[in-house]
Amino acid sequence: MASVSIQRTPGVTGNRKTWTWSAWIKRGSMGATETMMGHYTDSDNRVDIGFMAVDTLYIYEREGASTKIDFQTTRKFRDPGAWYHFVVAVDTAQAVEADRMKFYVNGTQITDWIDDNYPAQDLLSQMDYSGNVMTIGGRSSNYFSGEMSHVQWVDGAALAPTEFGSVDATSGIWKIKTGCYATPGTNGFCLKMEDSTNLDLDSSSNAHTFTTSGTLTPTKDNPSNNFCTINPLWTDVGIFSGDGGTPDISDGNLTGGKASHCNYNGTFATDTMKTYWEVYVNDTNQSMGVMGAAPTGGVTQGYADATYNAVYPYGSKLRTNGSEGSGGPVSTANSYYMFALDPANNKMWYGRNGVWVGDPAAGTGATWTTLPAIELTPNTHPMATSQNNNSYLNFGNGYFGTTAHGETNTDDAGIGLFKYDVPTGFYALCTKNLKAYG
Repeated sequence: MASVSIQRTPGVTGNRKTWTWSAWIKRGSMGATETMMGHYTDSDNRVDIGFMAVDTLYIYEREGASTKIDFQTTRKFRDPGAWYHFVVAVDTAQAVEADRMKFYVNGTQITDWIDDNYPAQDLLSQMDYSGNVMTIGGRSSNYFSGEMSHVQWVDGAALAPTEFGSVDATSGIWKIKTGCYATPGTNGFCLKMEDSTNLDLDSSSNAHTFTTSGTLTPTKDNPSNNFCTINPLWTDVGIFSGDGGTPDISDGNLTGGKASHCNYNGTFATDTMKTYWEVYVNDTNQSMGVMGAAPTGGVTQGYADATYNAVYPYGSKLRTNGSEGSGGPVSTANSYYMFALDPANNKMWYGRNGVWVGDPAAGTGATWTTLPAIELTPNTHPMATSQNNNSYLNFGNGYFGTTAHGETNTDDAGIGLFKYDVPTGFYALCTKNLKAYG
């Protein structure tokens, strides 16, 4: 959602003392100030809910020269592979200060703060004020870079998180309630963001009209079925002399770019499930395949700490544990690559532009029969590199970057959206499939 926001300007003032915000969030970039939800007139009259540059969560309200609310969590939110559920419930009419604002993450109330400046009793918030712009996804330069789902605003009620989620009886994991809150109030709304043709649709009983600045990209990734993406906490920018700097990861963490050279690894891994994914590259200096290693270098990790097998479409080379060989079809720029991983049998296949080398469905002609050593179980991660240009990964989201591939292929479970036919017995790398097959 980077540089994209959804906006509505209320024409009627709602309840400025009592309200609830609920949203399911999957983070993109780390280490940047990002606004998820706000309501503002200008920089001196606004409310912001988002992330600080140190990856803490905050809510801040300012009116004129005065700060009215200022909270920042001690806890940092740095898991790019997880969907978080955030709830802010405000009722400034409460006599007890601690009851005027409550913050919840995955159903649990946060009580540990760096800053905890509660609103004054009976404060009239900038929220729900007629004429102030209500925005989702950021404003100015502080845009949110990840994914959002089921963003709800309830005008006139301070609600518990159990109105929007519940604990799974089997796994104990906090899970989404996909319905909209029944009585949203005057300015309340419910943006499920599940209709790929109308992502800013208000599904609440109010059916408010929103406008979108920029272009929203739909995704199959959602709180009920979490898909693999690039892990921004495990990258390599120091392979060659002169490399370094911050890697560029965007488009819901499915596009990796670097002016010099950078390696990217997936958030998910498997040592049992047969897995399929696709990569588009617009240059010949990218590598794609799998990596198996325990990240020992902190945020960045060098190839010296890792073992990997990859296609290197520069002179039609293959790489095994960093050593270059030859083989495979002649590669050119602007190519789509397919990968089929069978970790239980230590095999992997690749294809280009719809044509396989070998036959993954039959289990024959594997490109590699020795996969990277597994130091943590499971730990065979999809990987790709970028050098001067981008690598675009599709784990079943249906897009390469922000461009839809236009095809309707799914895996055998009916999951994902792929450009090419998924080999029989191979599956998208997502939580539903990992639970069923991996």
